[in-house]
Amino acid sequence: MTTENASGHGFKEALYEVIFGYESRAGRIFDLGLIIMIMVSVIAVVLDSVGAFHLRHGELLSSLEWFFTIAFTIEYILR
Repeated sequence: MTTENASGHGFKEALYEVIFGYESRAGRIFDLGLIIMIMVSVIAVVLDSVGAFHLRHGELLSSLEWFFTIAFTIEYILR
């Protein structure tokens, strides 16, 4: 193990490459995943605003909203 990895710089650089590196495969996958999560999150909020759909699937939609809120918060903190 090198001192670079021991101090966490290797991890930070790799994380930076994934989050901000749109030219790398990992960065593109991360961006695509984030876009899909945003789209599903918006759809869930819109569906939850429909009364009949909320009555039938409100618990699932609420769970999805919490999941996306936590995921987006973690993504924001990592940035």
